[in-house]
Amino acid sequence: AGIRKRKTVSDSVEFYGQSRAERALRRADVALLLIDATRDVGRIDRQIGGMAVELAVPTILVVTKWDLARVSADPADYEGYLRSTMTGMAHAPISLISSVENLNLTATFKLAAELHDQAGQRVSTGELNRVLRGAYQQRRPRPVRGRIGKLYYGSQVSVHPPTICLFVN
Repeated sequence: AGIRKRKTVSDSVEFYGQSRAERALRRADVALLLIDATRDVGRIDRQIGGMAVELAVPTILVVTKWDLARVSADPADYEGYLRSTMTGMAHAPISLISSVENLNLTATFKLAAELHDQAGQRVSTGELNRVLRGAYQQRRPRPVRGRIGKLYYGSQVSVHPPTICLFVN
């Protein structure tokens, strides 16, 4: 709430509401991006999703008012629509909720707790290096000025969000 087009912010209350909403997203452990099922995904929704991706905040795409849209939309079709419009959010889980029918509300909060736990997991350096080695062998980087980069090793340096430091030539 509070995030609008920058051009439409007209007074100080809206400005501070916008800056506080952006600050809350930066501090969040898990974000729930609410999308109205009765409307098309807008530019502001995509902008907020991009901000969450940029800040590496685990995000759930929560589709509200699903009781109204369920008549005309199939969940698989709507998921395809969301994946195509919210391009940076391909990894984000989707939850279809209805507050009127109390549909999937508890499951959404359990999913948020699960994402929080996943973001706090630590991976050992050995396990991470095995995965990195497999990924490197499967898809080598392109040569830059005739030289191919080498991946020496990686290590997880932080959680919330998980941060990996790679050592390369």
